[in-house]
Amino acid sequence: MTPDTSARGRPRSADRTEAILLAANEILHEGGYDNFHMQDVADRAGAGLATIYRRWPAKPDLVAATICRHPNMEFVQTDDPTADLRQGAIALATEIGSKGEYIAGFITAVREHPVVAEAVRSAIIGQSRMMFRDSIERMVGGDFLWIGHVVDSIPGVLMFRSGMLGEEVDAEAFADDVVLLVKALAASHNT
Repeated sequence: MTPDTSARGRPRSADRTEAILLAANEILHEGGYDNFHMQDVADRAGAGLATIYRRWPAKPDLVAATICRHPNMEFVQTDDPTADLRQGAIALATEIGSKGEYIAGFITAVREHPVVAEAVRSAIIGQSRMMFRDSIERMVGGDFLWIGHVVDSIPGVLMFRSGMLGEEVDAEAFADDVVLLVKALAASHNT
């Protein structure tokens, strides 16, 4: 008979879990995936390393939990699709537009660790794609043939500029460019 290991040790504290996830979020955004170390999280959260490993057995598990709990982007839907699109582009550009050196690490993590891939896809990519699609459909029309390409080009341009070219992207200017592009598409599509 196998002993019940879930009863060992102290009960898991929700407060401790949140402190660990907040510390992990800060460290993840300061140094990216490649510079994310469990010991640094433990030190910042004031938790033992064993406490962290009991909750998340490996780095990818903690990173995924952090991304799901603290996606760091908030997309708001209002009656103004242009404002929604602009605010969404600002949120995305603020999140990844100045972190080019971190993007390669996250791309590798997404490729190598399914738990990280699922977290990034659901908490970040999925949410941003839905918001951009909704805003663009309301501006251009739901029958616009290439809406998926336009939606995907928004983070694509950011990742190219930031990750490949090493540019620091100005979030406000980028958002203005996105809005101008979609307005031009709307004008040509609706004529």
